[in-house]
Order: sequence, then C-alpha cells, then structure tokens
Amino acid sequence: MKKLGMTLLVVLLSAGTLLADVEIGLPRSVVVDSEYMKLSDIAQVKGGNAQKIGKVFLGPSPRVGSSLTILRSDILERLRGMGLGSEVVFSGSLGVAVAREGGSSETAVEPVRAEYCSENTQENYSAMKAQPKLAPDSSYEDYRLKAEKAAGLELVRQAIKEFVGAKLHTDMQIIMNTKLSRFELDGTIGTEADVEGIERGKIPGRATLAVVFSTKGRVCGYASVDVSISMEVDTVVLARNIRAGETVRAQDFVVSRLDYKPNMILEDIKPEELDGRLALKSVRSGLPISSAYFGDPLDVEKGQMVTVLVQGKGFSIKEMALALNSGNVGDTIKVESVVNNSVYPVRITGKNKADMPINSL
Repeated sequence: MKKLGMTLLVVLLSAGTLLADVEIGLPRSVVVDSEYMKLSDIAQVKGGNAQKIGKVFLGPSPRVGSSLTILRSDILERLRGMGLGSEVVFSGSLGVAVAREGGSSETAVEPVRAEYCSENTQENYSAMKAQPKLAPDSSYEDYRLKAEKAAGLELVRQAIKEFVGAKLHTDMQIIMNTKLSRFELDGTIGTEADVEGIERGKIPGRATLAVVFSTKGRVCGYASVDVSISMEVDTVVLARNIRAGETVRAQDFVVSRLDYKPNMILEDIKPEELDGRLALKSVRSGLPISSAYFGDPLDVEKGQMVTVLVQGKGFSIKEMALALNSGNVGDTIKVESVVNNSVYPVRITGKNKADMPINSL
C-alpha cells in the first residue's frame, strides 16, 4: 500500500511540470467522432510532454449533428483544475468550434406561445335601441331579437368554457376553440347562463348541451346548443427518447402544443427543474411528462471527472479520474486515472467525489 501511495504521489507531484515548454495550437473548427473529447482531439499539442498533455480529458463531445465552442480559457481552467500548472503557450484561434459527425439525432420542436380563444364582439343592444334609424329595412323588434341572440351566444360561450374548465382538473391553461352550429332559444335570455348537462355527444368533440339562462337566481329561459369543441394545451414534452437510468438535461425538454384529452395528466413543470435528474422509466419523445418519471440526480455520472482522495500512513493524495460508471454515495465504481490511464475501483463519497478503498491499495 505504501509503495503504491508513494508512486501516485510522485506522479502527481511531477504533473505540475508537464506543461513546461508546451504549445497548444487551436484550429478554427474541428470534427470529432467519439463520445468524449481529449485535448489532442481538438488541438495540436507540441512539446516534450505533448503525448501526456494531449490525453487530458475535456468532457463529453457535442451531440450528433450539433456543435460547441471551446475557448483557450476553458482549456486553461481544465488544466489548472487538475493541478497541471500554467506554463503553456497558445497559438492559432481564440477558440475552436467542435462538431460531431453524423446527422441530427433529435427532432426539432419549436416552443409555442399560449393563445386565448378569440370571441365575437357582442352587439350593443342599447345602442341599437337608441338609434333604430340605422335599420330602415327592418323592424325594431327584429333588431331587438338579433341583439338578444348575440348577447345570448356570448353567455353560452362563457358558460361552455366554465363548464369544460370545471371538468379538466388541471391548473394548466387549456386553449379551447368553440364552434356553435345550432342555437335554439326557448324563453327570455337572462344575464347569466349555465350548462345544465350534456344531452348527447362528448367533450372535446361534438355535443348537444342544455343551457339555462337566469337573472339573479331566477330562471328566465332555456336553450339547446349544438357545439363542436377542440382543446389544446402547451405542455413540456421530451425532445428525444429517454431510456430508464439515463440522466436528463434541461435541453432534452421542449414546450409543445398537444390535443387535450380529458384523461390527460398534466403538470406545470419547468425544464430546468428536471436538469440532472435520473429517468426512472423509458419515455418516448413528444409525450407529456410527469415529475414522477424522474428520480434524484446521480452523484457521479459516467464520463464525468471525479476527485479521488487516496489516504495512507503519512500521506494524502488527490487525483482527477474519469468515471467509467455512474452511481450515488456509497456505491463502488471504476475510474481511469488521467495521469497514467490506470483503472481502479473507488467508493463515491459526494458529488463528483470518491475515495480509494483500503483493500484496493
């Protein structure tokens, strides 16, 4: 154990000198075809220790068909975070645009903006009553009935919206389009209207409704309405298929407009609230999602850099290693040293932190 600990100590202490006389040349753009990036994948590394420095891990490659930009400052921050010093010279561009080979693996879904249903403007009955001369070819009674029916239509539309809204059982805003194809009035229209029930058909879809008009609680008349209703909702969906056990990111979600069904379960979820969480089940793209589909985020994800603490008699060493597995606190996973590429088991102790079990030394 002491021998291995001293070997790691010597390697780590010597790492600070690896950057001496090292030149890193950045092109304007580069294409990669691997899942993870090393420095040598995106830059030309020259100098006495070019081979070792070129193996420095930079992170996951961009998704297929997409790109990202890595700046000089990003590379310096990575090197300094690994304790490799700052004796380095850059040449070429200030940053390199890294693209991933292959076609796009995602379906672009444009976020949409919620809109309210448009409603016809009510005719002003009092204005018509005051100015009957505007209708020289019709009797005042005809205009009165026309204005009353127009006002009744508006009351019916509002009553339908309230009736349907009470059946939705969701706080999500529903975009509802209502088309009345028949409106038969029996009696006088009041100032309020309520849907008594559905005589036939279903909502959303085509239905015949019974409407009661009232004023201050006193029933004034009845109406039978044939209505066609379509409903849509703007909700968060997945932009790509997700497998159980996969970690999701905010960019994996988009807002999409879907046809609403009464049995549809909707949650008002923000994509950033799900960033880094673990998928508990496989979910297809384009389907409404629930927070119950996702569990607590992983403490260590495969492909992330992990700070490994090695302790022994009289020494304590920290090493940066690449996680070869995922897990949470208490799990044992394998990591690969960024210094000498050795693979060894570690026990996860925190977010991107681990220690080396004594029995592995």
